[in-house]
Amino acid sequence: MSQKEPQSPHSKELADIEDAAMGHAALTDPDHKNEADAAWEVDPDNPRNWSSGKKWRMAGVISYYAFVSPVATSLIAPALGAIAEGYHITNSTVLALTLSVYLLGFAFGPLFLAPLSEFYGRTWVLHIANLIAFVFTIACAVAPSTGSLIAFRFLGGLGGAAALSVGSGSIADLWDEKDRAGAMGLFVLGPLVGPAVGPVAGGFIAQDLDYHWVFWVLAILI
Repeated sequence: MSQKEPQSPHSKELADIEDAAMGHAALTDPDHKNEADAAWEVDPDNPRNWSSGKKWRMAGVISYYAFVSPVATSLIAPALGAIAEGYHITNSTVLALTLSVYLLGFAFGPLFLAPLSEFYGRTWVLHIANLIAFVFTIACAVAPSTGSLIAFRFLGGLGGAAALSVGSGSIADLWDEKDRAGAMGLFVLGPLVGPAVGPVAGGFIAQDLDYHWVFWVLAILI
């Protein structure tokens, strides 16, 4: 029986290159689909196979989250004078921080909310983050000091960032590229309109009610 000749390093390298090329071609070939992909395309649990009504209900919830979060950034602006009086704030920078620190939460939130949504799904990240925003908005309404108010506003911003960082991915999960334009348009209305609606609504609340009610109304909206 003849002994098999050992494969030279050069021929082994060529074989590895050929295997890699074949694998890449299989992955990039639009006609190549494994059984799992084919099964997922017809799976009722696939969001793209849901009924049109269910898709739009989900898109509406996501868009509502994306509207309320930007409202929270500016809703307290008309009540800043009352907040300064209630917490005895004399430094204008500190007073401005009670308003703008919410946006700092928007800056840091997506850094871990978006990766978490890829590991554990967008639904739970959205719901839990929304719950966090709700809890810390209530905490703002009963904050005993300026420092706690600023801290609670920041933590509320972290929770509110989920809709903006994860929501567009949820829309993409529901529709393919050619059908998602309308839903995406509804989603982006929130970040555009919310900051303008916030001061108007906050002005009416601050005029007729105590400044704490700005946070209570925001918690109700969340």
